Amino acid sequence: MSDHPLFTLIDKGDYLAVPDALAAMTADERRLVVPGLKSARSSLSRVTLWTYDDPRRIAVQLAGAGCLATAPAVAEWLLKGKTRVTSIPGWRPDTALIACLFADGPDTRDAGFQAELVRRLADSRLDEGELPYYRLVVELIRRSGCPVPTSDAFVLTWARETAGRYDIDTTPPTWDERPLATVLADDPFLRPLAYRLFEIDGVPGYTNLSPYERDDPMYSWPAALTALARDGELDAGRLHDAVLASLVRGTGAAADVRFRLWTLEELAPPAKECAAYEDDYVRLLLDGPSTVAAHAQQVLRGILTPARVVDVSRDVLLRPEKKLVRAQLAWLDGVVRQEPATRGAAVEVLAGAREALEDAALRERVEKLIARHLPRGAEAPAPTALPEPEPDVTPPPPPKASRLDGPADDAPEDVAAALRVWWRRHQDDGPFEDALLDRLIRHAHRDHEALAAALQAGIADHLDWFSRVAHEPWNLLGVAAAVCGVPYPGSGSIHDTMVEIRGRELVDRLRRGIPTPFPLATATHDDGTIETAELVARIAEYERLGVEPGPVDLAEALLRTVPEADPATRTAADALASPAGRRLADRLGSGGRNPHPGAFPEPFATLLAGPGPAKGRSPVHASSVFPCRPEDLPCDPDVQADWAWYLARRNGARMDCPHLVRLAALPGPKGEATHRALAAGLNDDRRESRAAAVDALVVMVSRDELDHGRLAAAFGELTVPMAARLASALRDASAAVGARRVWPVLPGFLPRLLPSGASVRGLGDLLALATDLAVRAGAREEIPGLAEVASRPPKSRLVKEARRLHGVLAG
Repeated sequence: MSDHPLFTLIDKGDYLAVPDALAAMTADERRLVVPGLKSARSSLSRVTLWTYDDPRRIAVQLAGAGCLATAPAVAEWLLKGKTRVTSIPGWRPDTALIACLFADGPDTRDAGFQAELVRRLADSRLDEGELPYYRLVVELIRRSGCPVPTSDAFVLTWARETAGRYDIDTTPPTWDERPLATVLADDPFLRPLAYRLFEIDGVPGYTNLSPYERDDPMYSWPAALTALARDGELDAGRLHDAVLASLVRGTGAAADVRFRLWTLEELAPPAKECAAYEDDYVRLLLDGPSTVAAHAQQVLRGILTPARVVDVSRDVLLRPEKKLVRAQLAWLDGVVRQEPATRGAAVEVLAGAREALEDAALRERVEKLIARHLPRGAEAPAPTALPEPEPDVTPPPPPKASRLDGPADDAPEDVAAALRVWWRRHQDDGPFEDALLDRLIRHAHRDHEALAAALQAGIADHLDWFSRVAHEPWNLLGVAAAVCGVPYPGSGSIHDTMVEIRGRELVDRLRRGIPTPFPLATATHDDGTIETAELVARIAEYERLGVEPGPVDLAEALLRTVPEADPATRTAADALASPAGRRLADRLGSGGRNPHPGAFPEPFATLLAGPGPAKGRSPVHASSVFPCRPEDLPCDPDVQADWAWYLARRNGARMDCPHLVRLAALPGPKGEATHRALAAGLNDDRRESRAAAVDALVVMVSRDELDHGRLAAAFGELTVPMAARLASALRDASAAVGARRVWPVLPGFLPRLLPSGASVRGLGDLLALATDLAVRAGAREEIPGLAEVASRPPKSRLVKEARRLHGVLAG
């Protein structure tokens, strides 16, 4: 049947004519063309960013959907392989697919077929955050009356479509200007799906909800859902249950928590209804995020018995949020006044909190409450003596670099397959790209024609795209193009990474016919280092072939080699006669000290010179990312940290703290620049960045590379030191590596802050942490300026915390 007119339309890519062609065919004709359609499908190119809108692909997709007889077969055709095309600019397949599915009329597919197809489509994965064929699913539900699917993908896409409120089938697209509650009230999917919004993470991203739209009737989902609950469109009790359960579950990002909490606050269920959920609200007060806990605290004020308030206070007073603790103390005070029988238990709870609280003002408030509510004739609980210093904590072992063992003898087809994987991932994976570049060059040297044939067969569509681009964003494809002789009109990009810069040099050697058996600079370990013996062997092979390596490739190979070698390896290096071999021998003989930066080609010369005021040139554009991954210069982490800190300041950006963790794990020495970058990370305003900086600090401690004096000096150089942030970060670090390894930073840093006093935000928090660390470390020393602050009248928290620290250090 390959000569059927339907295949003529497919060959022409005339997908707009396919529905009419199917309507003109009989059921038997449609069944007979299925094998030919499967062959046409297999002949299509793989779906990529540049080929997914191929008209022939769309024609095959539509024809198969209309000719296949069962729902599983149609679903497989639409969702898998080369005919998974959901929507492209200017084209949505839903209307055309409906016409093809019902080519014989609206009654040709029974309700069971439609319900099964709905289920399978609704259970599929999201494409770019949207359910494939969503509007097709909606139309099938309308036609068949089948149950509305409640899969995560369907619910999220429904939320996105409802929030957008654009009808793209009109010209131009129109927007529904009614308030969101009115739009939802008319939506047939509201009741089955509304409660599911609180069982799925990531909903705010699909509802376009921002912090500025909480009360906006046009956009606010919390306001709309609670309005519908008040009007009886939704069950208010069920909505309360769903929202509360989602908060107790505790999953999702901050935006999810905010969406759920806003809905609960808007819903404002009466105290009688909340009483049925007493345990859930108590759990939120004890373990929920601060905003959720504060709301639960307000709700529970009208629910809990005095005895339960005292019992709950035992844990609430240990939470880190001072505002929450102050509110709990006020509540506990009022409860004891109301119910004197709880005095004894309340004093016991307060005495326990007094020992755990770091904040001097809160401890003082607790002392007053103990004195106020102590039962008559009872003896006030005495403060416990300072605990013994904690035993030395063994830091976690430092991360070990793993050996990279590539395929022993892979085929050219394996290289082409790996290149397809790399292209599809587009991830920042330096070791993978490094190894793939090595495999490409080795095969090009070994059997150029075999590799070219494998690449032409495996990535032909990629190479076609590459030949038409005006710049070179991924240089591994440039190597493949050079192997295949594909012309390239572009040039290098300011965004090129080291792998790409080195790859461009190797491409040039390929085109000029210079023998290149393999790249010298391929790492042997995942931290980017090269074993010295391995590099000696590589250079020896170059000498045997009588060829010189490229200057960029050689430079990175030298900079990646750890300058530590056994006597046999040093002897082998000294025996090398080529210029490359002499440079390696000189590097090993000097202990790895880099010669003048000018001895290296660009971009290494500029990178190694550093971004100081006299050198000040940047190898990257102001808007570009840093071109050097940590594993590109594993023996020079301080150089990389210097550039990262400089570029962050120049561009008004933050330190890339996850990048800092990778730098800390490198084998090279960590000097002033690394400690400066670490200080900036620990002072960052984002909690996740501070956590990453703490991880970097822990790694440096585990490698015995943390210089307390340098870190203290770096803290002192911060433009705006935020003592509360530093206290939080150092507290987390002390939990991982012990107080003894964190405390030495503070005696060198606090004297820089104490003269500024109250003008340093959060200095009281830092002094409270210092007291805790001093107790745990058993520190006994004098900190310049501390005695002067401690001698002031105790009217502020700063003075109270200074007095406490001074007392601990004085013994």
